[in-house]
Amino acid sequence: MKCILCGRRKGKRSCPAKNGLICPQCCGEKRMVEIDCPADCRYLRTGQRHANRKMASQFGRNIAPARLQKYIADLERFAPHIMALEREIVRFARGLRKLEEEVLAEGFKLAKKTLSTESRGVLYQHRSPNPLVEEVARHFLKQLEALRSGEGAEKAGLPRLTLDQAVTCLECLELQVEDYRQSHEAGAYVTFLRRNYPDLASSDQEEDSDNDSPSLIIQP
Repeated sequence: MKCILCGRRKGKRSCPAKNGLICPQCCGEKRMVEIDCPADCRYLRTGQRHANRKMASQFGRNIAPARLQKYIADLERFAPHIMALEREIVRFARGLRKLEEEVLAEGFKLAKKTLSTESRGVLYQHRSPNPLVEEVARHFLKQLEALRSGEGAEKAGLPRLTLDQAVTCLECLELQVEDYRQSHEAGAYVTFLRRNYPDLASSDQEEDSDNDSPSLIIQP
């Protein structure tokens, strides 16, 4: 039987999302891109474990050693917070055709600039001529503000962040995006996260209460 997606190769995998047989190539290339995979699909989980191992082996090759070491140290301190922010990237990307790494990176830089201004005692949200960059910054400033508040951090089940620690978390995300931009096509970072957090990837799905999905958080 032919693959129900490409119609050329043999369908070898039972796809619960498409209710039919698909070929391994379509499964690997289209999962969580054109296929709205259920979170418990065994091919999704197996494929993402392989992708995580590959990512770990390649991560940081083009990053200066001192910066990479700082990232690893910061990751050990703030892994749960960074995981929460990764999940927010997936939420933010829902409904968008594509969210490219350049837009994310610029949004994080803009958010950092706003936090830097706040550290000097001035409350001012910096702007961008790109409305999507500005929306990225606004969204993540809101999330970090919640994690900096006692009530918000308690609701998320995480330790409260200081302003400086919030900046550190943004810097970790920046490095992840930067590393991914150097070796993948535009939009691949968000696709990677969608596959890591399939419980959040569809706009009609509600968030699960647990955080046991695999994460991009990888120590090289």
